[in-house]
Amino acid sequence: MAAITGVSPPTVELALPCATSKSAPLVFRRWRSGDPRIIGALGFDEPLENAPEVAPDLIFAPLIGFDRRLNRLGQGAGHYDRAFAAFPNAVRIGVAWSCQEVDSIPTDPWDVPLDGIITEKEWIPAFPKRIIDDQA
Repeated sequence: MAAITGVSPPTVELALPCATSKSAPLVFRRWRSGDPRIIGALGFDEPLENAPEVAPDLIFAPLIGFDRRLNRLGQGAGHYDRAFAAFPNAVRIGVAWSCQEVDSIPTDPWDVPLDGIITEKEWIPAFPKRIIDDQA
């Protein structure tokens, strides 16, 4: 969590995803540095259940694989697919290692492309852009 708190200005509210079951949608709960956390139902480090729920403006999604069209392969439970559907205006950023890139990810009709992918080597933005790219 130190990496998260080290990059967020004090005016930014952070929220962490909470998974209550394999089939339930993710809930995003506000978290501040120093707030207590618990190990949730699926074994993830999460804010306490009484932490306020928030609607995220930006969602970081862990990836198993990705392609240059910004399609993604998740872990198969559909948590982030449901989160993207529930928060359609949230910017969707995939987080992966560069070695997870493949030529093509098969997609289903409900799959939503990412707005960008960050790896240890590069930032891969979407075109047309929904987000600001300061390097342009």
